[in-house]
Amino acid sequence: MIGVCAYLNCKECILICFLQLKPLPNSLDDDVRVHQLFTDYSVRIWGVGLEPEHRYHFDFVDPRTGHPVNLPPKWNIFIAPGSLSCLPFPTMMAAMMPVGSPMLSMERGHGLKFREVLPGEEKYLCPEGTRLRVVSPEGCEAFFELPVRESIHIEANRVIVIRMS
Repeated sequence: MIGVCAYLNCKECILICFLQLKPLPNSLDDDVRVHQLFTDYSVRIWGVGLEPEHRYHFDFVDPRTGHPVNLPPKWNIFIAPGSLSCLPFPTMMAAMMPVGSPMLSMERGHGLKFREVLPGEEKYLCPEGTRLRVVSPEGCEAFFELPVRESIHIEANRVIVIRMS
């Protein structure tokens, strides 16, 4: 369930396509994981429907209410060292997502300005195994890593489960 505009690459289409991609606040779904990073922000990770692409969505929620929030301006997210090292072809993946590069939300990556993103609708999409660094305007840092799913290969009528972590 990835929001891709099927008609035009316009801001109205992007807003419509990216809405409703998030789990409900305080979801008890097994696919949703929440980790507190700062007093005011927790990261929420989910990946249902993204298994074939080996990706996860994440956003930020208020740890007191569980409701999604957009990170304010001057907060930054960067690809951190150790990203993607557990995946096949880590060198190729590192070239696509170099350590230290900034991470943009899906909405910002499609040209929406901060004020154009609806409150609580900002979300991100990254490959599994990506390690991220969140930096506050005061310079406080927190790290988190997206999980890596098991890979299942079928060879000569046998199923082999490979644990990637």
